[in-house]
Amino acid sequence: MMHTSLSAFKSSLVKIRQYVDDLEKKNDIIDKAIALPCASQEIKDDIADLQTKRNSEKEFDYTVVIVTLYGQYETFIEKSIKEYVKELQHGGYPFSQLPEKIKGGYFSKGIGLHGKLEWEKYKHLDERIIAKSIHEALNQDIQNILPEAFYTNGGNYKVDVLAGCLGDLGIENAKQFLCQYPSLQSYYQGKYGLGVNVNEKDTEVLYGIVDEVVETRNKIAHTGKVDEIKDKTYVVEMIEFFEKFAESMTMLMQDALNEIKWNNGTSVAYQPVNVFKGPSVAGFKGVEFEVHQNQDCLCCYPAGHYPKYNETTILGIEESGNSYINYHLYPDNTNGVGLKMGIDVSQGCKFKFL
Repeated sequence: MMHTSLSAFKSSLVKIRQYVDDLEKKNDIIDKAIALPCASQEIKDDIADLQTKRNSEKEFDYTVVIVTLYGQYETFIEKSIKEYVKELQHGGYPFSQLPEKIKGGYFSKGIGLHGKLEWEKYKHLDERIIAKSIHEALNQDIQNILPEAFYTNGGNYKVDVLAGCLGDLGIENAKQFLCQYPSLQSYYQGKYGLGVNVNEKDTEVLYGIVDEVVETRNKIAHTGKVDEIKDKTYVVEMIEFFEKFAESMTMLMQDALNEIKWNNGTSVAYQPVNVFKGPSVAGFKGVEFEVHQNQDCLCCYPAGHYPKYNETTILGIEESGNSYINYHLYPDNTNGVGLKMGIDVSQGCKFKFL
């Protein structure tokens, strides 16, 4: 499952938030220190000098936050792309079973890497690596695609650009679906109220913070200045939004991986006849399968549920009050069997036992 890139990004956000808090703490200490009756005149003069410099340092401090935030965001995007491609490779799919957008665009994207080999992020590649990857994909049906082929130019991962990168990986309509995942849903409910319908919000409203940070970072890179210094409350909101955005993007990408696994798998999909106890127990009857405790399985939820898929494990098997390690269900078994899953199960979901 995808989690490494997200974990690293969230750790970097904690450090940025700590930096913002420390700036505020420093200012509070300065304000309190100058009022101390025991302070000598020399110390008071030094503190007054710090107060004077504080205003001119605000813009610099703000640019540090924006540049760092964007840099960590770009790193997260590209590491996530690399992690997604690595998960595809671990799945063992031949190139012909990858999404159509990958298959149709890989030749041109792979060739496009040739002109970027002097860039820092591509220096580990060379012509032979690129040629080998393209040859194996198109002529031998070997899936050894290069994640770098799906990066965009540095400094420009606005939401539209990101959606294009994800689309090239076969993850279509990212802007439409990102806001449906629990992390962003929770953020929007906190911002707009519990009854908010994100489908009625313009994407510029939903994802505006991302584009704002990208544009501000680019302005800093070209001019060293910003148009406006936002207060701490807004900076904290930006950091919180990026965390929720990253969580939802990771879930979207994991859903795409699970959809490929679901569609390319050879196992049969089974739908529970009932759901109970939690609800984490799925009841099956009238079908035949053989399962064992701790067996991995993939759940596909009904339309409108996000995430669309979930990987889980069979934690327990029970029939008529008896527990089993291994179990073979037959169609004529009138009792049926209950499988305790590691996730909540909803009516209408389906399972494939891996």
